[in-house]
Amino acid sequence: MTELLLGEKLIQLISFKLGSEAYCIPINKVLEVNRKVKITLVPNSPDFIEGIINLRGQIVPVIDLAKRFSLISDQHLSSASESRIVIVESSQQRVGFIVDEVQEVMRLHESSVKAAPALLASQIERDYIAGVVVKDEALIIILDVDRVFASHELSALGQVSKPSEEIL
Repeated sequence: MTELLLGEKLIQLISFKLGSEAYCIPINKVLEVNRKVKITLVPNSPDFIEGIINLRGQIVPVIDLAKRFSLISDQHLSSASESRIVIVESSQQRVGFIVDEVQEVMRLHESSVKAAPALLASQIERDYIAGVVVKDEALIIILDVDRVFASHELSALGQVSKPSEEIL
């Protein structure tokens, strides 16, 4: 990596793959990265919610990001040995993201982040893209984890991880 410019802010991002595409999120949003564990299915949940896990006594909903972004293809490796669950803390709640492979922690100059392209298919898609970086001639999309889910999806996530009021 080139030398740091004086006074320029350095950012750290954790990069991962979904199929053949690369994404990253700010490292300050990542709590931990775990091997894929047994996920308990939740009936009648949205298709991108894989279920829930018990993370040291806390119930955490687990999302398949490839399904969430409609990226399901032959290249999606969610059952592969490199698959991981990235536990993130959004402004709304803690959630696990299933990714195909965690790659690296990148340290970049803040000026190397480019704005999200204005000509995306819809405003919804553009909302959760915080920017784009170029690394080794590849484009890596930076996700805004606080905006990956719409309000009704956040409500569904909250219901999935909330303990039941009634005990059978």
